[in-house]
Amino acid sequence: MRPHSRNLRLNRLSDTPATFFITKSLRPKKAVLNKAARAIIVSAFAFAVQQHRIYLRAFVVMPDHWHALFALRDPWMLPEFMHALMSYVAGKTAGLLKDHDTSWQDGYYDTRVKTSKQFEFVSRYIEQNPVARALVKTFEEWDATSAKQKLRHWKSTRHAIEFRHKTWFDDEVAERLTRHAVAVCMSDAPDWPM
Repeated sequence: MRPHSRNLRLNRLSDTPATFFITKSLRPKKAVLNKAARAIIVSAFAFAVQQHRIYLRAFVVMPDHWHALFALRDPWMLPEFMHALMSYVAGKTAGLLKDHDTSWQDGYYDTRVKTSKQFEFVSRYIEQNPVARALVKTFEEWDATSAKQKLRHWKSTRHAIEFRHKTWFDDEVAERLTRHAVAVCMSDAPDWPM
């Protein structure tokens, strides 16, 4: 399938730092990317991060495609990065895809993310994709998403909150903070507004 716009690939040869929203699909689209295949793609993203190829912001691997939001790191350019990533992924998923008479599309869809509003919209779109497609009720249930990774990180990180208004000091807030093991930091400054 050909890209829908002749300008779709203009950003691929840019040598300035950029963040990209990438979509890579199966052709024909068939929901055959099982948990093992999705794990292969997630491991490819992890490898790219560990090797300092990209700053990965968000991703999801669906049964028939994947989305990612990332910034390239020097000296990587988008065509070289995608070739390296998909060479590994295609090799590892070839048997599964052949058994189902499908393959990875020749190209990929890319959009250069230029604003913080666009970044937030794309991040949310990516991470909520399994919910929007009715594959799960909450993103936490999907195995191949950055949202789940962020949740794991959040749970393994310790948190403390400093409230700046007396309305926060009540039994309900105290119970929730205790349930989630969140500490409260209190100032002993004489000019603190309590």
